[in-house]
Amino acid sequence: MDYRNSIITFAVLFLLVATPTALALGISTPYWKDHPLEMYAGQTRDVEFLLVNKAGNPTENAFVTLDKDAGIAKITSGTDYSIPAEARNIKVILQIKVPEEANIGDTYDVEFSVKAAPEEEQGGNVQLGVGYGVKFPVIVVPESEAPALPLTEQKNQNISGTSLAVIIIITLAIIFVVYRIKKNKFK
Repeated sequence: MDYRNSIITFAVLFLLVATPTALALGISTPYWKDHPLEMYAGQTRDVEFLLVNKAGNPTENAFVTLDKDAGIAKITSGTDYSIPAEARNIKVILQIKVPEEANIGDTYDVEFSVKAAPEEEQGGNVQLGVGYGVKFPVIVVPESEAPALPLTEQKNQNISGTSLAVIIIITLAIIFVVYRIKKNKFK
């Protein structure tokens, strides 16, 4: 009986993992509550957020709305987006401009939403628009403590996940070859 329960449990878990999800649209955000955007008084910066779409899904249409600009934010890249399948580089750009009179330690909360545009109604069915809310604080810091480059630019200078995987595989292959050579020398 325990064997049957294990098989049923495995089958259910497999189906949960293998079942495609309905959410194809996503957003990658470099800032959040515990990782705020740090800027100095008087600074203006364009901050990029990336819209993504899962592989194999049709092109998604989305729109972006600024829910809370705190008097310092505006969307400069537009509000309507078409995100093709496997897209990872569709940018929503917010321009953040900290006032000259801001004090060190001041915090401004910025919020915007990305919503999938609902498809045309067919046969009286109502479709819900999937959406994401992005909230992040902007904290005023001394100019000497503000990051020199926006996080998105720093990220582009780092090794990508694919490059890192290739480096790890090559390193493991070299270690394996060296191990085999040493093992054959000592026989």
